[in-house]
Order: sequence, then structure tokens, then C-alpha cells
Amino acid sequence: MRWQRLPPPIQPLTTKTWDGSITMLPAAEGGPLILYDAQDGRLGSSGRSRAGSGDNPILGVARLADPGDKYLMTWWRDQNNPVNFTGAPTAFPGQVWWTSEHFSFFGGFNSYETADPSFRSWTDMGKFVNVSTGAWRSCGGQWWLPVPNQLDGRPSPDGTPNRLVNAGLGDQYLFGTYRPGNETFEFWRPRNETPGRQAKLEHGSGYNCKYSV
Repeated sequence: MRWQRLPPPIQPLTTKTWDGSITMLPAAEGGPLILYDAQDGRLGSSGRSRAGSGDNPILGVARLADPGDKYLMTWWRDQNNPVNFTGAPTAFPGQVWWTSEHFSFFGGFNSYETADPSFRSWTDMGKFVNVSTGAWRSCGGQWWLPVPNQLDGRPSPDGTPNRLVNAGLGDQYLFGTYRPGNETFEFWRPRNETPGRQAKLEHGSGYNCKYSV
């Protein structure tokens, strides 16, 4: 494979951009969406900044400049950034999904909801994952992934977890089951594991790790 370095995707380059996620929404919902952690000119609703980082716990919205661009090359910041939070803000946005009544995303172990089609107003709905922050640190949400299919391409057997979520400082993935009917998530453990212990992927001890099932 040959890789080529491309220009930064989120334009204009007037403020810094950190963590974020891309959601491939359909054209009827405005097309692909990026929620990203950035400054974008002013403090978020909390008025706080993480010590020493210069990184305010706020989110910005970016949309694809050309909805027909299949390579997703250039994105424009929403001119009304940052987003507004009702309740606690978050700086680690996961992918957005649609329920029967609203959009949701998962960040910092809390869930956030909105019915705003511009994605500029979100409400903190409280804890989505009940996990001890002393054990895992509340860094979950940004990597909220479906469990891969089996090696032969078949879906996982019934009764096995359907989601992976990052924990620790981003260096671990925990298995769990998401139930869209009542929007709940619970960690999963094998039958022979000690109660209270969550099953996790093989992992390393740093931020940048390679993971395998």
C-alpha cells in the first residue's frame, strides 16, 4: 500500500482540533457528520478547561463541504460552534445514532440526546455505563464499536455481546450489550469469570496500541 499525507480535513485552520468521531448519516439528515473536541473561539457552557492542556471541554460540529465527495476530503466548521450543553459537557464524543425519537451519542460514560437537526444542542442524560471510575477512568465513549463478525463472516452467536467500548485511558476495550429498545448498556463477562469483572480485549499499557480479539 502507498499512503499520502493529505491536508487537515476540518477547515478553516483557525483553531485547534482534537478528538472526535465521524458518523455516516444519510443525505436526508444532512449527510456525514463530525463531532469534535476543540476550542472554536470561546469556552463551552461549563467555562472550564483541563489544566495545562488548553483544551476546553466543548464540542464543535463539522459537515462535509461537498456532500458528493466519496473520499470525505474537506469539512467545514459550523459557524455557530461550539455546541450548547444542558447539563454536564463532554469532550470525547462517540458516533451519533438515531432512536425512534431523537439522536444520541455516548461520551465519558454518559449519554447525550438531541432532537435538533443541526446537532448544536445536546442534553446530558446521565450515566449510560455503570462502571467504577476508580477502576476504569471515565474516558469511554469515543470508541463505541460493534463487535466484529466471526472469521467466516457470520454474526456472533445469540447471547454474546454486541458492542465494544474503550475504557481506562483509551488503552482497553470492554465487551458489553446494547439494547436499543430501552437504550441500556451493560458490561458482559464470561460465565467462568469472577462477578464484577468485565471481559476485555487483549490490550497494552499505552495510548497507541494494537488490539486483537
